[in-house]
Amino acid sequence: VGGDGNGYLNITNGGTVNTHSVYNGYSLLIGGFNGDNTVGGYVLVDGAGSSLNVGGDMYIGNSSSGILTISDGAKVNVLGSANSYLADSKNDVENSVLVTGQESAWNAGNILFIGRDNSSGTLTVNNGGEVTASQGIGVGYGDYSASAPSDGINVINIGGAKGSAAQAAGYLNTPYLQLFTADKSILNLNHTDNSGSYLLGADIDGSGTINQLAGTTILTGDSAGF
Repeated sequence: VGGDGNGYLNITNGGTVNTHSVYNGYSLLIGGFNGDNTVGGYVLVDGAGSSLNVGGDMYIGNSSSGILTISDGAKVNVLGSANSYLADSKNDVENSVLVTGQESAWNAGNILFIGRDNSSGTLTVNNGGEVTASQGIGVGYGDYSASAPSDGINVINIGGAKGSAAQAAGYLNTPYLQLFTADKSILNLNHTDNSGSYLLGADIDGSGTINQLAGTTILTGDSAGF
């Protein structure tokens, strides 16, 4: 979706798109290999019953911009043992995923990688949306062996972004969260839940940055490695 020009895929009103095969290592690519940083791929999955089911690895932002919005109860599912990659190659444009609204969900597969090479990616989860990665999430991982962390700025926002108003929280369902790069791998907690019952259960590791900006967040994982 989007490579030599802008590409748009809208799945609404209970519609479903299923991808089955794998081509060049991916089953869905939003913001393709042939971009020039001025074009991109834009995918919207919106509304209860609307779904996107991806049979292999999912890439959002390669040599052109990749933007995915999951809203108002829609679902995106990366199936089997596949992974998701947000901001996967060198570009200087927006690469982002927004998961917002009650029952909106992104099952990102085994591992969600955010930020390769010098690219930057932002994941925002709010207003009851959920993101699941069964094995973990890596922020600013750089390359596949994590030997050279990303030079880009890679961010997870729970609620609102830094500098913006707090929003109702969303949820990360993952056992492990690694913030690879100091000052460039960032977790912003900017939500409105002050009940003391909002939990982030992942073990947190790495040398990145956690900004507790609004709301009350209870960290229940083993974060001795952070």
